[in-house]
Amino acid sequence: AAAHPTILDAQAQGRVIYVGAGVSLTLEGLRLTGGDASAGGAVDFGAVNGTLGGGLFAYSATVTMGDTLVYGNGAGSGGGIYVYTGTFVLEDSEIFSNTATDGGGVYLNDTRSVTMSETVILSNTATSRGGGMRLDGVRHFASVQNLIRGNTAVEGGGLYFFQGTALVTDLMVLSNRASDAGGGFYVNGGSAQIRALTVMSNTSTKYGGGFYLLDSGATIEGIT
Repeated sequence: AAAHPTILDAQAQGRVIYVGAGVSLTLEGLRLTGGDASAGGAVDFGAVNGTLGGGLFAYSATVTMGDTLVYGNGAGSGGGIYVYTGTFVLEDSEIFSNTATDGGGVYLNDTRSVTMSETVILSNTATSRGGGMRLDGVRHFASVQNLIRGNTAVEGGGLYFFQGTALVTDLMVLSNRASDAGGGFYVNGGSAQIRALTVMSNTSTKYGGGFYLLDSGATIEGIT
């Protein structure tokens, strides 16, 4: 962790960081907090619109984030982070105590390439889908030693996958909760490959404490 981190606090006046199309940005040793996407106004990219990304919103950009804490932010989608298209690298960071309707911690939408390593997604809340993370149409997801823990949602307490084809490996998904279905994972459509995960102590009030699959051709193997 950074000895003297830079704290960026939006004080509920808007998003903490907005990254526009074509930008290549590296964020290191930061603390992103106090973001409120609704105060920053809605964005509209046709099919993708609304109050997106309380801590960070990135559109068709290349973003690398390392040694950064993202906490105490809120949005309609992507309470902590929302990335639409582009590429995203998240390393040695913590995303915690963020809230949204969808994707309490992180929402990745049609993102071309995602690399996530040694990162903790903790105690985020979605009032609909994807307490820790929501991934829509993600094509490439490289994961190394990540923890998704203690997140809550109606569907997909830990993670909610929609129409993705990504290979997902090397994740610990622990103690997440869904009030309807998919305490750990909710996989809706697509053909994701889910391998070599630890999925423990996740709960759902109705269906699938660990996993819930709906109209999905997902492959799941090597789960402990």
